Amino acid sequence: MTDEEMLKFMQTEVDKDNFNINLKHEIAVSKETNVAQIAVKNKPTNAYSIQVAYLLKEGNEQVYKSGLIPANHQLMEAKLAKDLSKGSHEVTIVYTIYDDEKEINQSTIDGVLYVS
Repeated sequence: MTDEEMLKFMQTEVDKDNFNINLKHEIAVSKETNVAQIAVKNKPTNAYSIQVAYLLKEGNEQVYKSGLIPANHQLMEAKLAKDLSKGSHEVTIVYTIYDDEKEINQSTIDGVLYVS
């Protein structure tokens, strides 16, 4: 293996451990349709699929959970499982990273659903 091939291989191995997604933490929700504009993007450089869930901070109730989102795919909208009152609702956004067989990592961020 040449030095260049070795460097490319080593970079590929490092890239497998790096993960980059885009997701909104301030989310508009239509009161009429109960649809949230979540805009979750699993970048094409990622090696793994992701799943996102939104839990209301008050009561820890899950209002949405996606299916697996493969690398280079996005989920722009989500129908919430619960009708929310107008105003802001604090949520915990849980994103879970999966390989082909199992969960390999999980992280959370704070967010807000703005229902209007």
